[in-house]
Amino acid sequence: MPVLHRIAHLQNRRDEVPNQELARDLARKKDGKGIQEIAANVWSSDKDVQADCIKVLYEIGYIDPTLVAGFAGDFVRLLKSKEQPARVGGMIAPSER
Repeated sequence: MPVLHRIAHLQNRRDEVPNQELARDLARKKDGKGIQEIAANVWSSDKDVQADCIKVLYEIGYIDPTLVAGFAGDFVRLLKSKEQPARVGGMIAPSER
């Protein structure tokens, strides 16, 4: 079942609660398919979707870094982004635990 619709931006929310709840749910279930869907949208042309997906990934990293370890290359690529929030996410995600 798709999970992208659960990010804050697509729920017309400006807080981080939906992203944190989604991250906890994906980590608890070890939902590789859902995590992959979120990771794929880190490269969305919609910067709000991109930012929320980065947030979900690093929240997952807080809980269980092994679930996002396979995306280390994506985090490094984010460091080269023109968008500051993406660069910050690229620094935060791999630094967790």
